[in-house]
Amino acid sequence: MMVKYRFGGAIVMLLLALMLLSAFDFPVAQAAENRASVLWYQGSAIEFSGWKLDGLRLDGEALTLDSAHAKVGNDPYTPGSYSGGNYFNGGSYYYGEGLAPYYGSPGGFNNAIASWNADTPPGSWVMVSLRALVNGHWTKFYTMGVWAADTATVRRHSVDGQNDADGRVDTDTLSLNSSAAAFQLKVTMYSANPNQALPRLWHVSVNTVRNGATPPFSSDRKAWGKDLPVPERSQMIYPDGGEVWCSPTSLSMVMAFLDGKYGLSGLTRPVPQTAEATYDWIYKGNGNWLFNVAHATTGLNGALNGAVMRYQSLVQVERWIEQGLPVIASVAYSPGQLTGSPISATDGHLLVIRGFDGSGNPIVNDPASDPRKGQSVRIVYPRAAFERVWQNGSGGAVYLLYPRNGWTDPRNWISPDYVGNQYAYPEIGKLWGDADAATLNGKSRRGWVWGTGPSVPALLESYDEGVDGQRVVQYFDKSRMEVTSPQGDRNSLWFVTNGLLTKELVSGKMQVGNGRFENRTPANIPVAGDPDSPLAPTYATFENLATLPGFEQARRATNRTGQFVSDTLDRQGNITQGSSGGLKYANYDPQLGHNIPDALWSWMNNPARSGIDNWVFVLGYPISEPYWVQVNIGGKPARVLVQLYERRTLTYNPANPVEWQVEMGNIGQHYYRWRYGG
Repeated sequence: MMVKYRFGGAIVMLLLALMLLSAFDFPVAQAAENRASVLWYQGSAIEFSGWKLDGLRLDGEALTLDSAHAKVGNDPYTPGSYSGGNYFNGGSYYYGEGLAPYYGSPGGFNNAIASWNADTPPGSWVMVSLRALVNGHWTKFYTMGVWAADTATVRRHSVDGQNDADGRVDTDTLSLNSSAAAFQLKVTMYSANPNQALPRLWHVSVNTVRNGATPPFSSDRKAWGKDLPVPERSQMIYPDGGEVWCSPTSLSMVMAFLDGKYGLSGLTRPVPQTAEATYDWIYKGNGNWLFNVAHATTGLNGALNGAVMRYQSLVQVERWIEQGLPVIASVAYSPGQLTGSPISATDGHLLVIRGFDGSGNPIVNDPASDPRKGQSVRIVYPRAAFERVWQNGSGGAVYLLYPRNGWTDPRNWISPDYVGNQYAYPEIGKLWGDADAATLNGKSRRGWVWGTGPSVPALLESYDEGVDGQRVVQYFDKSRMEVTSPQGDRNSLWFVTNGLLTKELVSGKMQVGNGRFENRTPANIPVAGDPDSPLAPTYATFENLATLPGFEQARRATNRTGQFVSDTLDRQGNITQGSSGGLKYANYDPQLGHNIPDALWSWMNNPARSGIDNWVFVLGYPISEPYWVQVNIGGKPARVLVQLYERRTLTYNPANPVEWQVEMGNIGQHYYRWRYGG
């Protein structure tokens, strides 16, 4: 008789048969690309600063309810009418919402899991929701879980009955009927009394999986022969439910290990206590993946981070063992598929991978072992067989737990496809890579088009034509990239736009819609050189010189092609004549009526030198004449040429090496400073 150790509610019965046919949900033939499992996470002040907060505030490195601006709500169900209980607290409460930027998962995805780390003092709780961009439209927000560490006010639970034409939530997993291009996370935080109980969330993650064949992985064998001393515990010794406590038993083993190794006091908890603290009363079990990770990290004041991830190979688990951290994995198998198992079959079972023997076979603590029968909790399973029942049974699901402090940066080994602090959309990454990857890797000597990478994570900024009045932007030293219509043609050059930042800085009008602007003051920031260049013209200097809306005819210059470039501009806006340095005007651009000097014209039309294939897309049209200006570079005076374009500022410094004589100004930095301060 098959023994069932359920790990994810209805997900087991719905997915198991299909998983046995493929790497995850559907037959490989339906997937155009290889399978990919990507982790996005945010857990710092700078990352949360990109969220739209309504009734929440940033408290150090975490989000918390803003008691001064929290909204008032009421349980959507009358007391006792939600499946015989309460959806929330059965009454009124205070709440706030945090909306993360939407992210485009590389290659799209078919299912997703959201996990979180939060403290919820008695009287408070959190709800995490997720939506996806499918076939050009956004799905509804699906509820991924209502979480409370304490059950006196709200009993934690998953949410059934969310099925619609776009997808479904199977306890802890969002499964979509069509491939999604992007996702967006929402966190709602609640308190029955915000003067006494404030929830606090410091870490949130989304794992997306694209169906397809699993790509090959090769082990470097550094983790082979390493066995972590994880305490051994059996679920079988507990009456009244122990036989289905595989998840909390595995969790308690890893928590006790982290307590002992890293001194995270309070992590050593008995199995029954762990089972009680992970119980999902709608699922009627302890195997909700998200709740297990949430429980492990709560009550420690943010000392521990955790996430649910689907790995594709034991090679990825080896990275964790190398770091001295065990991994909890979910498997499912039929009779004869896992030699040495204490149970013949299971449709969902959790265990701890604690290391690898000298041949690369996984060493596990299997809580299904019964020491009363002489069975050892520590078991070495055949690598190939274990990997099959892990991948086919759960898509490679794992719980990843690690101390928050003391780690330099786990993202290099937590997920090879980590996207949290990189590019909000693959198209943004491609634009950057096509221009600047070679420079970063030392394969090109040309200057930067965008910069070394994003200067901040993705942000949500108000824009009338964006999704719900918001669009996702990412700032680089030398520009800002924008995705206003994520449902648009992703093959279009203009799917990612490059903001008209120069016009905004010069005019003092911040664009918040195709035809709407907010009035500010022009930026008193030097257009080139060091930020403290005292003689350098600022963007405000150009307010009466540049071609701005309403001045398209008045600010046009005459065609001076072939003449020497000798105009010199000071900070006050005075134009005098000086040395041309041999530069001549090479082109007259008729769009706005400005002359372009030969040094810039030859550079912008030579992709090998500039990294630009389409200069109008990157720069926009010139909005000023070129001027020689006095700036400081590295604290030393220098005379350089500057010309303002709609999107960028170009500089020419004859004292630089040839490859760096023409450079982009740091307009991304300047605009961010003007818009956000600092």
